[in-house]
Amino acid sequence: MSPNAVEEGMAEQPSLEPIAICGMFCELVACRLPGGVDSPSSFWDMLVDKRTGQTPKVPASRFNIDAHYHQDRDRPGSFDVLGGYFLDGNPHDFDPSFFNITPIEAQWLDPQQRRMLEVSYECLESAGLTLDQVAGSNTGVFVGSFTSDYQQMSTLEPDFRHSYAATGVDTGIISNRIGNVLNLNGPRNGKVDGMGITHPCGAGQERVVRMAYEKAGLDPRFTPYAELHGTGTPVGDPIEVRAISRALNDTRSENEPLFMGAVKPNIGHSEAASGIFAVLKAALMTEASVIPGVALFNRLNPEILEKEWNVKVHADTAPWPVNSPLRRVSISSFGYGGTNGHVIVESVDNLLPFYSHGARKADAKHDRTTNRPVLLCFSAHDKPTLSRNIAALGAVAEDYYAADLAHTLNLHRTRFHHRAFTVLREGETQTAFGVGELRNGVAPKRRGNVGFVFTGQGAQWAGMGKIAISEFPIFQETIEKLDRVLSRLDPKPTFTLSGMLLGVEDADGERINEAHVSQPLCTAVQVALVDLFGDWNIVPSVSIGHSSGEIAAAYAAGLISAPEAIIIAFARDGFHPIPSKYA
Repeated sequence: MSPNAVEEGMAEQPSLEPIAICGMFCELVACRLPGGVDSPSSFWDMLVDKRTGQTPKVPASRFNIDAHYHQDRDRPGSFDVLGGYFLDGNPHDFDPSFFNITPIEAQWLDPQQRRMLEVSYECLESAGLTLDQVAGSNTGVFVGSFTSDYQQMSTLEPDFRHSYAATGVDTGIISNRIGNVLNLNGPRNGKVDGMGITHPCGAGQERVVRMAYEKAGLDPRFTPYAELHGTGTPVGDPIEVRAISRALNDTRSENEPLFMGAVKPNIGHSEAASGIFAVLKAALMTEASVIPGVALFNRLNPEILEKEWNVKVHADTAPWPVNSPLRRVSISSFGYGGTNGHVIVESVDNLLPFYSHGARKADAKHDRTTNRPVLLCFSAHDKPTLSRNIAALGAVAEDYYAADLAHTLNLHRTRFHHRAFTVLREGETQTAFGVGELRNGVAPKRRGNVGFVFTGQGAQWAGMGKIAISEFPIFQETIEKLDRVLSRLDPKPTFTLSGMLLGVEDADGERINEAHVSQPLCTAVQVALVDLFGDWNIVPSVSIGHSSGEIAAAYAAGLISAPEAIIIAFARDGFHPIPSKYA
């Protein structure tokens, strides 16, 4: 699909391969858009609320529109509109240290390169990929870039041109910049008779839509909605709607018109990126099963014949049509110079019926609630960013299952120098993200060794191990295995390890202090902890122990087995002889 945009019509031919993609696309993107949009979720909120990022007047931080405004746009140096669509914030804001770019080189980076680096990293993060995982991978970068404002500004002073200027402002190098920073190793038509290059070709548009459905093997009558290029131009819009109608409405019922809309009223004309945001909108629609209304819609171009062409503008946000068996969207996009593209987005539920989203409200049929506490790890390249990340995650943590959140944060995030952690229990988000519960610090430049120190008899207490045996399956499994070893002894114990730890065999907490009980209990708990830590890839480089703790230390060092450890602990005080078969 061509991401390039069209203004007052274009010459289109089916010069690109049409494709069909799945709605999971929206899980792998990042964005910056007018109206304060900085994520797919905030983009979706804008669409559903029919908000627009249009500003009545150009921000003073960009340029003085009053010095250029004139009703006659043919007047040199003039604009005939006061406002437009602008990204929030200062275009120059950028943290070069995050990308290992020197401050001097950063001064000469076009804001397009700055924002693209930021959203590229966020896109990888959304996909659950760390920087280490993509470094050196066969990953390509394809960028649609349209303007060179910063380049033109940088040449206003002809007596000074820095050596970084060429690599900093050339729009053709944006994809190379991303590939270089992320260490990626990937790769890198057709007119209307008697009309100019900018005149749209309805036949070409219709042909590419039909080709897309033929290649995908899909029936167009099951597509209830089309996301149009929709620039609002008097020439281009009627031609586009007519072409879409011809291609998709051959067998459609007159009582079920093809709904249509466009994203440009929300975010403006994104020029070279306009097509990709139409794809993102479609993916979000199929995921949420909601069709947003068209922002700022007042009246339809009289050249667009809704009833005759069996189409209808989707003016208000509404749930997906109940009579539509599939959540599918057709996306029409054009490139200036004669490129047409058509994408069909299918709901992931249509293709993968058992797929589930992470959010609780979107995944009620797959309950992944856990009674266990989970560890949440955070990291960032500096302390202020770490604090902001923790605050942002804390604000949405309740919307997700604790286990899912832990899995993503612990296994699918790049580990930076500044780190923090907290322990979260289901439904206790405010507690976990409270000031007193969070621990933070700076990771050492070199990983240190881990040593285990084991206690002897005397450290036991009623209730020890109760939470661990209840919440960690591996801990419980080890205790049960050790119980089976002790049950085969002759004479065998008058108690069970699990019964004592859970309190069902020692309600008053007195037996736990008897030597022949406390020693095997302390050893069993420590052996089970070694197994639990080992499952988390925490293995000691050295282990030491005091008194009976030497038994667990020997087990941690791999010098004795778990059965040997528990038998030694049980018979250690001489009260129970070691059976000859274990001697």
